Amino acid sequence: MKIFITRHSKTLWNQEKKLQGWKDSPLTKEGINDALLLKKRIKDISIDYCYSSPINRAKQTSEILFDHVILDDRLKEMNFGIYEGKNIAELLNDEQYDDLWNHPDDDTRLPGGESYKEVQKRLLDFIDEIYKKYSVAGHMHRCSRSFMGTIPYQN
Repeated sequence: MKIFITRHSKTLWNQEKKLQGWKDSPLTKEGINDALLLKKRIKDISIDYCYSSPINRAKQTSEILFDHVILDDRLKEMNFGIYEGKNIAELLNDEQYDDLWNHPDDDTRLPGGESYKEVQKRLLDFIDEIYKKYSVAGHMHRCSRSFMGTIPYQN
């Protein structure tokens, strides 16, 4: 089994350099066009299932690519709490924001948001379910776990 991962297409908030998290902003025309280009690029690849975050930007990107999309809350982006929707340039001197990106540990979180540990747990739950459901080879499971939880943070 091969797993392909793609990010949602460009949104208005990406363009405005705002922190998104669980809040949403619409895809831009460029984002829609990029998704259409990706659809052409992957047309000859056999893909059996598409799983997506239910956040509209991810869902809309997935629905451009595939006719059938399975939504799963565990695939949501990290929740950034009260910082969502704020302009990133305004946060650069914020100590909590700096800690999240430059000095992270498993329990680092923004007020009202998720910790890295919580994000890792829900993503590992998703990967474990996929592993059991589709009988992924054991080495793939171990690689996924390494990717999700044991790679050390680097500054």
